[in-house]
Amino acid sequence: MINYTATPSEDALDDAGAGSDIDHTNTVSINAEDKTGATGITGAPFYGGPDDASAQIHSADLQVTKTGDGTPVAGKRYSWDIAVENLGDDTSKADIVVTDAIPDNVTSFTLDDGDDWVCDSDEDQWTCILDGDLAAGDSAPVITASGLIDSDLADGTEIVNTARVKGHTYDPETDNNRDTETVEVTTRADLRIDKNLGGTIVKAGESATWTIDVTNNGPSTSRGTIEVVDTLPAGSTYVSATGTGWDCSEDEGVVTCERADDLASGTAANQITVVAKIPASQTANVVNSATVSGPTTDPVTTNNTDEVSTAPTRTTTLTVEKAYTGAQPAVAGDTFAYDITVDNVGPSTATNVQVTDTLPDYMSFVPGGTSNDDWTCAADGQP
Repeated sequence: MINYTATPSEDALDDAGAGSDIDHTNTVSINAEDKTGATGITGAPFYGGPDDASAQIHSADLQVTKTGDGTPVAGKRYSWDIAVENLGDDTSKADIVVTDAIPDNVTSFTLDDGDDWVCDSDEDQWTCILDGDLAAGDSAPVITASGLIDSDLADGTEIVNTARVKGHTYDPETDNNRDTETVEVTTRADLRIDKNLGGTIVKAGESATWTIDVTNNGPSTSRGTIEVVDTLPAGSTYVSATGTGWDCSEDEGVVTCERADDLASGTAANQITVVAKIPASQTANVVNSATVSGPTTDPVTTNNTDEVSTAPTRTTTLTVEKAYTGAQPAVAGDTFAYDITVDNVGPSTATNVQVTDTLPDYMSFVPGGTSNDDWTCAADGQP
């Protein structure tokens, strides 16, 4: 018995074609003779045959389709579906192999093998092998690829991902063995502002201090310029606004601080400190609000403004001095004159100030004897 193998060339496809219903026939014949040169005895040959055998070149057209799931956002995970289908007329025999190159600007890239696939990875790509054959017209279970898009990518950056499929059975159409999906990245940065009073009280007539903290909750980098606008309390006087990395200015009671640098996802900018002097006569709540904004789309705007409202504390220090200003020497029966001086050292405005002067028993108040229209005076218990 003679055993041998043969590999069909491209000519076999041209001459006969591919498919389980197309026979490729190989014919064998034998020629034999004895020492005398005879090829048989009495008309019967020494050999049988010829004989032939047929084989088929099965044809399975594997197609791979890669589809992205929506629009990727920098800093968030994104996924693709990989679908494999046999468009041919014959079964595609194992092994059927899908490879997926890890895209640039994507980390933590994985393939969910799901049913019937066994997947593994190396440094540059993932490889999945289908457990079994794939019949004509059938589709394999979908493979899901996913990865974390770099948070610092610019808006509009393209992510290119390519998947390939290869089978053991002859594939007449190789253009659909590879599919590339290109998606454009968008950016979203959730800026949050927190405003707090420095200390626990606000005193009318003194300076109050507030702190402003800006945080990027992500998922993407927030591009500069980032701007904070702080509306000072009504009637207050601007004193200062400072913060490392911030350029602050004030105009008519509105403080504007700008940060030219980007702010990475999950990080906070340096704190801003704002100082303003509160009017000495302030009685209503001291209200200070600040708002943050940036050029990167903000998906959550409810945390872009924060406000602090504080009831002011009024503190005053009053002094009083009394001096005799009548004739010298004083004579019994004459009118005695005195000056009473009241000063407010502050810091707040004093209201409803009352001065009580208790006269000796031997003296009586002279009606109309006060000479300052700012005061209203009355005698109590005097004759």
